[in-house]
Amino acid sequence: MKPLFTGQLNRVDKRIQWVLLFSVAAFLFFLAIVFVQNKSQQDARKDMYHAYTAIQKLDNIRILVLETESASRAFLIARDSSSLAWLYRLHKELPDTLRTLVQYMNPDEADSIGQLGLVIQQKLKYQDSFVHNLIDVTRENPARTRARNTTVEVKRMLASMVSRETGRLTDKVLVNENRNNVGLGIAIFGGFLALLLILAILLRLGNDILLRRKAEDGLLASEFKYRKIIENAGAVMFTADIEGRIGFTNNQVLQMTGYSSEDLQGKHFSVLVDPEWLPTVTDFYARQLSEEIPSTSLEFLARNRNGGAVWVEQFAQLLTEGNQVTGFQCMVRDITEKKKIELELGQSEQQRKENEYRLVSILENTTALIFIKDLQGRYVMVNKRFKEMMGLTDEMVIGKTDFDFDAVERAEYYKRSDQIIIQTHNVIETEEVIETEEGIRNLLLLKFPLLDDKRNIFGISGIATDITERVQSRQQLESALQHAREAKELQEQFLANMSHEIRTPMNGIQGMTSLLLETELTDDQREFALLIRHSLNNLTALINDILDYSNLRAGKITIDKIAFNINDPLDAVKIQFSNVVSRKGLAFYITLDKNLPLLVIGDPYRLKQILVSLVDNAIKFTKQGHIAIHVSVDTLNGDNAIVKFRVTDTGSGIEPDKQRHIFEGFTQASMDISRSFGGAGLGLAISKGLIELQGGRIQAESEPGEGSVFSFTIPYELPATITEKTQTAELKENLRNKHVLVVEDNEVNQQLINFVLNRVGSRVRIASNGKEAIALFDEKDPFDLVIMDLQMPVMDGYETATYIRQQLHSQVPILALTATALKGEQEKCRSVGMNDFMLKPFDFDDLYRRLVHLLQHKVVARNEQSIPMTTANQKSYDLSMLEELDDNASVLDVLTMFLENTPAEIGELGKLCAEYKWPEVQRLSHKIKGAVAIVQALPLARRLAAMEENARELRNEDRLVLEAQDVKMLFEALHKALQPEVERLQKIVFNA
Repeated sequence: MKPLFTGQLNRVDKRIQWVLLFSVAAFLFFLAIVFVQNKSQQDARKDMYHAYTAIQKLDNIRILVLETESASRAFLIARDSSSLAWLYRLHKELPDTLRTLVQYMNPDEADSIGQLGLVIQQKLKYQDSFVHNLIDVTRENPARTRARNTTVEVKRMLASMVSRETGRLTDKVLVNENRNNVGLGIAIFGGFLALLLILAILLRLGNDILLRRKAEDGLLASEFKYRKIIENAGAVMFTADIEGRIGFTNNQVLQMTGYSSEDLQGKHFSVLVDPEWLPTVTDFYARQLSEEIPSTSLEFLARNRNGGAVWVEQFAQLLTEGNQVTGFQCMVRDITEKKKIELELGQSEQQRKENEYRLVSILENTTALIFIKDLQGRYVMVNKRFKEMMGLTDEMVIGKTDFDFDAVERAEYYKRSDQIIIQTHNVIETEEVIETEEGIRNLLLLKFPLLDDKRNIFGISGIATDITERVQSRQQLESALQHAREAKELQEQFLANMSHEIRTPMNGIQGMTSLLLETELTDDQREFALLIRHSLNNLTALINDILDYSNLRAGKITIDKIAFNINDPLDAVKIQFSNVVSRKGLAFYITLDKNLPLLVIGDPYRLKQILVSLVDNAIKFTKQGHIAIHVSVDTLNGDNAIVKFRVTDTGSGIEPDKQRHIFEGFTQASMDISRSFGGAGLGLAISKGLIELQGGRIQAESEPGEGSVFSFTIPYELPATITEKTQTAELKENLRNKHVLVVEDNEVNQQLINFVLNRVGSRVRIASNGKEAIALFDEKDPFDLVIMDLQMPVMDGYETATYIRQQLHSQVPILALTATALKGEQEKCRSVGMNDFMLKPFDFDDLYRRLVHLLQHKVVARNEQSIPMTTANQKSYDLSMLEELDDNASVLDVLTMFLENTPAEIGELGKLCAEYKWPEVQRLSHKIKGAVAIVQALPLARRLAAMEENARELRNEDRLVLEAQDVKMLFEALHKALQPEVERLQKIVFNA
């Protein structure tokens, strides 16, 4: 619209210029004729010019008024700062134009100009009110009504003034014509022609003015309508030339792109297109131009001012003038959200299809049978494997129930399980055996409910896995396990039977060898017999290992709980290996922590067996250096202690790959060991089993060439002393007037037991050996109890107990009293009919309690064994047990008898060792040990116990003579230490 309006103004200006030029030419042409009237003609021209200029100014004022109206509306509609600037510029320009109008108007029009100025000022005021108060132009209000009335008034006044000025102009023209007619009568032709031309031009000018006024009104209306449509279109609208440079844009472009209209003016449209899309967009609109396609639409990715992505849909219309394409008229909509939804839908659909393809692929290629049923039991889907195994097709199964292709009983079974799932929503897993096209198959069937998002069931699905091979393997494995158990039981039974069968002749050989050694033999014969007994002992040890291992595997080994001193098995081990250690030039150390409790309740026989096995291994593989046993407390908690034993050597060590196998049965670290040292490879396996049977653990640490460390722990109970006087009194009362036979070869022990029993009123008879005891049984006075030592001359305790039970058929309770805590002794006591077993030294109250239990036909539990008192750290003896007699005279008698009788017995012991009479050495050392136990001289008692053990097992025979000398030296030290005690007691007794 604006270019058209501008062209009309240009054409009007040109006509005016032609009129002026013609006037000047006419003036010059008639200069000579109208020289006289030059002044009046100049005035006429001036008036005409003023009138024409006034008309022009009035038209300009009208245009400015309309533009202010458009600017104010544009601002109120779009709130555009450029519209506001435009309005302010018009407000300033309108008064200036009004002031310049005065000098061209007729002075008679001064009032009209003043009124016009007031009305225009009032209009500007109302427009300011619009702008400042942001009045809604779409609604009627007083301010808007006044503004519209002023606009009408301005238009009316301007039209009236233009009319008057036009009339004035016409009047001036007529006056000038009259003057020319009068003054230029001579040049009528020329003047008339000039007048006609001027009138024609003026008429044409009037018509142009009228046309321009109509064009202005139409232009303003069209522009207002066009702007309103564009600004309220809800989309970006712009124009571009054929080169792609942007011309007009509406204000929506700022919201979409971040660019203002001024920013984009003259810029190429490519600034708004994503670089990757630019070739596509350029080619698209190039084709539209080349093919002159009237309108197109295109979706592409645009970029805003900040580089953000915006998906747009652009409608492009070709602009033409005549037959020439001049550019594009475009409307752009933001479709980012729509595109996002489309992309998400596309991705979702693609993912759904992929999931569907995956599911179908899984269902068709899995080896499991999969099906889905509806709530009526009709099959909705089955996979390929289901149809193959069942020999069915889709037509035969889809939409059908189990009753259509299965036996009624099985169909009913499936229906019941389906109903359970429908009612409980639980998963059911069963193992099914079905007959299929492939034969009898075992299936693991998992049936589960299909639930919607509201946890409502809408179907049932099942997955069946073919476990036929697994079931067959399981059956084969169970069969193999059964065969293995039977084979293991047969093996264990065979080992046990063979061990026992071999033991019977071995015992006979051992007994006959012992008897042979007691006869008169030549030196060679004695050496041969000793070699036989030595080999016999090795074979016995091997058989015992096999039997122990068999019993361990069968769970037939039991662990005793008796009170013992940890030093006893340690000393026994040291004495047992002292000879071989000395022969190999090795050092042998035994160290104990100072916090270690010496007296514990457990199985000393098994502890010694474990230590013997570990030390024996250490000696085998150690050529130089030492063997060490260290004992410490791992954990001490109230009445329980976990004792830790460490057996260390400096031997060859064990290869890392062999260490985890050394505790396995019949296993040795290498074949060289078996060839060099022999053995069945059971020692460590038995030790591990015995340790674990007692609740302990064992482990090995070794470095090749640097030796080995075997450490194990065993939990033990700690002894507690019973001291309640009321209980003791009751026990003593129960023993009053009871006939007790004491079978003991040691005079000291005889005297002690006699005192102990006399205190409670018992009637005591004493026998020095089993033969004397049997003779006393022949008397008419029966015995209520028998206290019997095991190791005695003439007839020992075992033989005596056997005779009492088998020959005399007596069930009198027998209490075995011995200083030996070996496992074999206890088992043998029970086997010959003894009722209880008690160690020397003993607690008097414990003795009373055991005797009362025996009288009441109760067997004392193993954890109630006698509890020796702890040895004082400052002394080599302890008289606390004797002091319980509460009779100084009795204590003095026992000590005097001990000190008088024991030296002769120790001398006899040395003599027997020198003569190699080992059975006598065993019996005598046992006898002396019992007497020593009364005064609790533990160092001497341990040395005597070791001598007894070595004499029994025929080990370290060469060292027994030296050990007898050590016993003599220890007794002499004990005698010297006890002498002050005897003197003290003598003063007390004799002064009383």
